[in-house]
Amino acid sequence: MAPLPKKKHTRARKGGRNAHNAIKLPALSICPCSRREVIQPHIACPECGNFKGRTLMGDWPQVNLLEQLEPVGAAATPASASEDSDNTATKTKVQIGTSVVNIDTWTTSSYWSAKYNYVAYDEVNSEMQTGIIHIVHDSTTAYMSEYGKTETGSTAFLTFTADISGGYVRLRGVGTSTTNSVTVFRTA
Repeated sequence: MAPLPKKKHTRARKGGRNAHNAIKLPALSICPCSRREVIQPHIACPECGNFKGRTLMGDWPQVNLLEQLEPVGAAATPASASEDSDNTATKTKVQIGTSVVNIDTWTTSSYWSAKYNYVAYDEVNSEMQTGIIHIVHDSTTAYMSEYGKTETGSTAFLTFTADISGGYVRLRGVGTSTTNSVTVFRTA
């Protein structure tokens, strides 16, 4: 039998042993540039590029790459499709009612899986819904997972399904009101 402690260790003993595990605030300093930005020491200022009294090479201030991206389209624009490259596409579908509609299709031989970011708009109730959908298939059955779903109303107004028909994987949707629109950005 393994050795056992003779007495229980107190909370003070356990707390003293773990005292060094507390979360510490990061050290901060002020950049000597005219903007007086708060920065971490030993790291270049993200605004002016100042590091140890000299400006590093490069164009400063740095540009946020997310600000340079163009939006993928408004949810209420007319039906359109634009191919960005071989494995990405942006699709907009309007007039999704209470019957099932194909939102996007692709051949089973093209890709094994696809990821969709979507934005949907319920034009009757003026509600928005957004989320992420993953689809993977084995050439006979499509499997779908939806997560990160956020809606402005109390419940989701657009329901998605995935299936395979005639060698095509189909992302399908059905709404709870008579007029819905959705924009999806597919990455395969």
